[in-house]
Amino acid sequence: MSSSAYRRLHFHPSPPPYSLSLSPSIGASGSSTFFAVTGGVGGDITTYSIRAKSIEEASTDARAVYVDTFASCGGSSRKGISCVECLGGGGERVVSSDVGDEICFWDLAEESGGSRGFCGENTEADDNSHVRVYQRAEAVNIKRSHKLAVSNSGLIAVLAPTTVHLLKADGSTIREIREIPTTSPSTALCWSPDSKQICCGARDGAVTTYDAETGVEVTSVKRHDGTVRAVNFTCDGALVVSGGGDDGRVNFSEFKRGGELVSTYHAHAGYGIMDLDTHSDSKRVVTASTDKSMKIIDLGMATVAHTYEFDEAVLSAKFERAGGNRAVACSKGGLTICSC
Repeated sequence: MSSSAYRRLHFHPSPPPYSLSLSPSIGASGSSTFFAVTGGVGGDITTYSIRAKSIEEASTDARAVYVDTFASCGGSSRKGISCVECLGGGGERVVSSDVGDEICFWDLAEESGGSRGFCGENTEADDNSHVRVYQRAEAVNIKRSHKLAVSNSGLIAVLAPTTVHLLKADGSTIREIREIPTTSPSTALCWSPDSKQICCGARDGAVTTYDAETGVEVTSVKRHDGTVRAVNFTCDGALVVSGGGDDGRVNFSEFKRGGELVSTYHAHAGYGIMDLDTHSDSKRVVTASTDKSMKIIDLGMATVAHTYEFDEAVLSAKFERAGGNRAVACSKGGLTICSC
């Protein structure tokens, strides 16, 4: 079904955002405030504070959802941010990868005092929005690294085509603790909820789990016709969800039983799935696709429960971290917050 109860938020029209991460705010107990962090083609890291209690409030109160901060960086990141993830709950520490092979660690609580302005004009933010320029805390070079994931224990997995690099950040020190060779060139990765396994999706359609401590392959199954662009565990760790970059299928596999296929949804038939996320209730999955839509799959109802249509390809989609009923889509046109 098509859903209309959502509001498009043109917070970042230029340069366009390409990647998205969400984090609950510090001290937000009892509230629904969360941070959205995006990375764009111009190499900017941008953060938004989203404070609406509901979609209905956002539709009537222009100040309920607004831009909070902006940040810019230099160096190779000016070529474009390909992936961004929050470190910790407050959205103040961020790790990003870029097309210049640089892994950047950001401390957004530390203002640089620089004077460089934001690239593009924010015309729809309210009077409380402001621009700040931040410094990178640290940078590491890993060749051909465009995907990364952060575990619940704080470890960072960086995916190069045939290797997963595990990094650990202790204060201002970043060190690589392990390398895990992948059995085939990989294009997607995620951590298990207990931080004990890493799952990779590959160009040949395989979905493979590895022991994060030993690097040993645990289970591998062929799940898609073509490249796997997105993988994620359900929050209870029971299933691995994979999205096909070519076949548009969303597969649910039970890897504790040797990767047994549980169900398949032809959510975006004929189009690529760019990203997916699992809800904290382990019953819902949100997908982003080149068919210009974001969809919510409800496992309990065994159906595609909601479809949200856009004017351009949806590059990333995430559920809010606090277990609420909102999802955020990231496209070249900006951010869109949706009820789900």
